[in-house]
Amino acid sequence: MSYLRLLQLAAPETILVIVALIVLAADLTAMRDLEVRFRLIIGGMVACVGCVAAIAWIAINPEPANAFGGMLVVDSMTQLVKSALL
Repeated sequence: MSYLRLLQLAAPETILVIVALIVLAADLTAMRDLEVRFRLIIGGMVACVGCVAAIAWIAINPEPANAFGGMLVVDSMTQLVKSALL
């Protein structure tokens, strides 16, 4: 299995990690001087956009896969659970 295929299978999790790092970086740099309530609202909105992007990726790519002898399984049930948790 190629690394590109593995990245495609783990794309929703990758999207969430990247969005979380963006929220942390923006909060620590650009929004440092703003009031806390506004920072929380902006951070929550960006996190929601990241969750919607991850759900959209799951909906667009419904390919079942089984990688590394069952260590990473992507099927309709795991996609449904991931979408529900997001």
